[in-house]
Amino acid sequence: MNLNSIAADRSSAPQATANTNGGGESGNSNQASATPQAAPTPVLLVNAGGTATGGFLADTGFSGGTTASTTATITLSGATYPAPAAVYQTWRTGAKKSPNFSYTLGGLTPSTSYTLRLHFSENSLTKSGARKFDVTVNGTKVLSAFDVFAAAGGAKKAVIRSVTATANASGQVVINFTAVTTAQPPIINGLEVDQ
Repeated sequence: MNLNSIAADRSSAPQATANTNGGGESGNSNQASATPQAAPTPVLLVNAGGTATGGFLADTGFSGGTTASTTATITLSGATYPAPAAVYQTWRTGAKKSPNFSYTLGGLTPSTSYTLRLHFSENSLTKSGARKFDVTVNGTKVLSAFDVFAAAGGAKKAVIRSVTATANASGQVVINFTAVTTAQPPIINGLEVDQ
């Protein structure tokens, strides 16, 4: 396609217009517009169960659980502003006899509101309902009976859940992962705190 045909394609595309009321202001309209979602501004990135990669720190701030990894390709196309693929290839999970674990993310400004983005990929199970867990942030449940496989629409697919989290008086956000299903403990691939 040459530049002239690109210009012709653009000139035949629908154009946005604004009707003014004579005072330079637009009147009410039933037209909708979409604004692209702004890229997050991270202040802390943790690769759960893994090493440092793409700005994410090596796994830190955890209590309990164990780690696992895969070399399988992870589909990122369904996630908005996903982490690097390597983050989804490693994870922290609960142990069979002690399925729950937590993260304490510190160094934040006390009483300041942040966006906490939780990065997930179900890399072990191949059916919905097999693994469900709750997530609490500073004592408030933010995800209930969360099923990564169902949320992502399959295995080895990135999915992100964003919640608002206010740092406590010590400048920390505490995230607890609690098993709902008895056979499969919770998982987390990456944690991201954004301004």
